[in-house]
Amino acid sequence: MVLEDHKKEGKRFVPKLKRGKVPLGEIQYCDTILPEIFWMTYILDKFGDEKGFNIVAKFLKLVHGIESWEKHPEFSMVSYFGILSESQKQTVIQILEAEKVLDEIRSGIAPFIRVFSSDNSLSFLVSDEVDKEPTDDDLDLTIRLLEETVDRWSVRGTILQSLVVHYSFDVGKMTVPSDMELPNFEAVFTDFESAEGTMAAGFVRCTVSQTLMFHAEHGPVDSQSWCETFWNAGNELFEYYVGTAMHFDESSSDYPPHVFQAKYGTSCMDLLGDFWRKLPKTILHCEEAEVIGALVSRQCELTLKFAKNLDLWDWQIGPLLLRTMTDCHIALAWILADPLDRARKFIDHGLGQEKLIIEHYKTCLDECTDDEDRKGLAAMIANREKVLNSQHFSFLQDVNIGSWSGISTRAMAEDVDCLDLYRFAYTPYSFCAHNTWNHIGVFNCVHSDNPLHKFLRQPFVGETSVEPSAFMNSAKYYEKSLVAVAEKYDFEYDEELLMPWNLAAKHMDELVDWMRLGPSKVQEGAEPKREQGLT
Repeated sequence: MVLEDHKKEGKRFVPKLKRGKVPLGEIQYCDTILPEIFWMTYILDKFGDEKGFNIVAKFLKLVHGIESWEKHPEFSMVSYFGILSESQKQTVIQILEAEKVLDEIRSGIAPFIRVFSSDNSLSFLVSDEVDKEPTDDDLDLTIRLLEETVDRWSVRGTILQSLVVHYSFDVGKMTVPSDMELPNFEAVFTDFESAEGTMAAGFVRCTVSQTLMFHAEHGPVDSQSWCETFWNAGNELFEYYVGTAMHFDESSSDYPPHVFQAKYGTSCMDLLGDFWRKLPKTILHCEEAEVIGALVSRQCELTLKFAKNLDLWDWQIGPLLLRTMTDCHIALAWILADPLDRARKFIDHGLGQEKLIIEHYKTCLDECTDDEDRKGLAAMIANREKVLNSQHFSFLQDVNIGSWSGISTRAMAEDVDCLDLYRFAYTPYSFCAHNTWNHIGVFNCVHSDNPLHKFLRQPFVGETSVEPSAFMNSAKYYEKSLVAVAEKYDFEYDEELLMPWNLAAKHMDELVDWMRLGPSKVQEGAEPKREQGLT
């Protein structure tokens, strides 16, 4: 039975591991652990893993030894250096200089200070670097080191975390019973893929999660503030872009549909890029920007697909896309009223649905007897689980079979003053999407002309005329979503010249004239070979 080890609570199925006496939760390594310990990887990289490890270990022990602390600090976390007084900082510098490691520490962390200069608690060690702009080499180095450590299961990521564990044992913060056998930590360096290496790496990751999460939540420093500063540095250092596989070349053809599609497509993509760059982003709490960006991108793609396929410009097929676009806008508008919390609900529901479909596929796999089919199913399940686990561990993921928002679409629309859109667009388009009689009785039936049939409605598949107004509604809904985001975050846009509906209307006349006259009136040689989706 699917989800048989889950407990049903209302419309939510909760995993077993979240229902114990000590419920398990996911440790956000990238959010709250990596920013605190990332400084050490610069030293590992500069001097090599073995020498760099020894330099950092000596540094941490020397800093820890400047006082008899009432409670053990966690100096592997960069935030903890903020508890040092000015006199203690000078003591640290003097001790490091006397022990002949100051120059190595300074040269190692200098790029870290230049890249993450704002509120960096280690800046006292290299104060002359704080006001310097990071070099291209600094940025390239930082990106490479992040790529190597952002996966906590990687070799470099595990070595970095092992420094936290070594420090805890080295200064007596952590002890174990004499009869307890510790894993062979050397195996992390010498034979990472071996059974010994795997065991040591698991111990390291588990210990780091417990240690650093405790200090982040209960320690005397504001770890959350540093994590936000760390990740938001990317906002200032690098521009954002919009990824696309859709390209529009306005000079490639003078065929009117192609000309319209190219002009409209280029402008819509430029708009999306402009709005994405202006959208405020808090990287530590990235769900807000991710969901809003994805929903607006969805609107953009749907109107562009509409523009590229004139066969959709009618009231039989067009509403299938328009229904999706109105649904998308209502969801977006509702999320914008409380962006972070509702974006997280939206993601959680989607991941739960993905987990549910994976579980259904696993049932199919259990029942499948064909070897080739089993291989294909197993590969698909593995790929889908990989995507799911990259966002949230599947064994800790709830499955919500109810509405993602907890309320109906109509209630969402009413909450955010979109009730007219719900009544006069979403609902009528739903007739088409759900094949209700008031739609198919009009579009998929035609009366027999024989009275003896009592003018029976007979099946009908027609060639409907092109309705530019159907497409124009897609431009309008894309525009509504862009405006909603702009107004929420208070950034400027050119209402007269740069919005989708105006863009479409500006270039529509030539296309409408072409459709009215028909291809036979097009200048000889202008019409290209027929392409999929074009009439």
